[in-house]
Amino acid sequence: MDTDADLIIAACGIILAGSLKRKRQCWVRPSLMSRSRYSNSDRIKDLRTDDLIVKRPLHFKTFMSLTFTDFEYLLSIVGPTIVKKNTNYRSAISPTDRLSLTLKYLTTGDSFNSLCDTFKVSPQLISYIIPEVCQAIVDGLSDYVKIPRTSNEWTKVADGYLSRWNVPNCVGSMDGKHIRIECPARSGSDYFNYKMYFSIVLFALVDADYKFLYANVGCQGRISDGGVFANSSLCRMLYNNDLNLPDKKPLPGRIMPVPYFFLGDDAFPLQTNILKPYDGNHAKGSPKRVYNYRMCRGRRVVENVFGQLTKQFKIFNKPIQLNPQKVTIVTLACIHLFNYVKRHGIIQQNEYDTENSRGEINPGDWRREPRENNLFADLPRQDNTHSLEVTRTQSPEVIRTELVQYFLSDVGRLPWQNDQ
Repeated sequence: MDTDADLIIAACGIILAGSLKRKRQCWVRPSLMSRSRYSNSDRIKDLRTDDLIVKRPLHFKTFMSLTFTDFEYLLSIVGPTIVKKNTNYRSAISPTDRLSLTLKYLTTGDSFNSLCDTFKVSPQLISYIIPEVCQAIVDGLSDYVKIPRTSNEWTKVADGYLSRWNVPNCVGSMDGKHIRIECPARSGSDYFNYKMYFSIVLFALVDADYKFLYANVGCQGRISDGGVFANSSLCRMLYNNDLNLPDKKPLPGRIMPVPYFFLGDDAFPLQTNILKPYDGNHAKGSPKRVYNYRMCRGRRVVENVFGQLTKQFKIFNKPIQLNPQKVTIVTLACIHLFNYVKRHGIIQQNEYDTENSRGEINPGDWRREPRENNLFADLPRQDNTHSLEVTRTQSPEVIRTELVQYFLSDVGRLPWQNDQ
């Protein structure tokens, strides 16, 4: 008995010793106390001066991936949210430094230790700063990623797809990608996907001008097939008729009214408002081959958007070492920044795929990035037997057939489409 009592006392002592807070040897590491001497705010001023001397936004944009003007405007939006008060013991990290650090993390994917050396901020504090600033970016730039709410707004999206990509009645291209993450603690296989790694899913809808209209992030990687779309708010709005899509409209030169639709691929169910290419291989010049080419030509937009997103934000080039909730907000911040950059013309047109007069594709700059750097993975193929279709007046096959007839007509055909 004495032995048991001794063991119990010893165990209690070990537990008590472990619970005692170890006295800190120093409040701030000496190497980080030099932050005031190596101020990032001063670096930004120096880079701005360099750009004024050469009269073009070169040095500042190289460091921050934004022009000075756009950085200052972004700072004016998020600054009031992320500002902290000084205390009697230490000065708070400025909003400029907080935003600079976060942008550097998103655009380079640098580790917290590397950012610590650059900005003289501890990795522990960085882990708090980045999610907070990312949330401020999402909130402050909320107007930059907005799904159309009225029939007229959807019609403008459709006009863009018709004028730029010759696809009528299309109100957006949608796709989903797996974002690679470190194995979350105590998550089991919830985030383990069909590619045999841990991930969360990004599902997005884009317009004809390479801008995000809608993004849903955070679905567990194990969710397969159409489950990602089925779990999205876009799906719920579509099937509850809350999207305010325009009324059916005949294709140019045609008579039969056709509903407005989203462009998808094999990861999505074929439905009245979701169209995708025909399965299988088809002979060159055949109606189904022409239809597939024309629809894939419209879908190339979302492919380019995802490619440019990974090129602009190197955070996606390796597994993100944050918990899923923080990865979600980091991804949303990148999406909002992407539209912010796009609206201000920082991304050049030659960074996307372009076509010559014969329909031949000139690859965008993002395709020259090493393939191993792009960890985005496609969603798995959807089994159409599990379609989420609700009762409609037209079947998807009837709509596809009408589009085929339009693409083959004198009004809708492209000179080079039979050669593709």
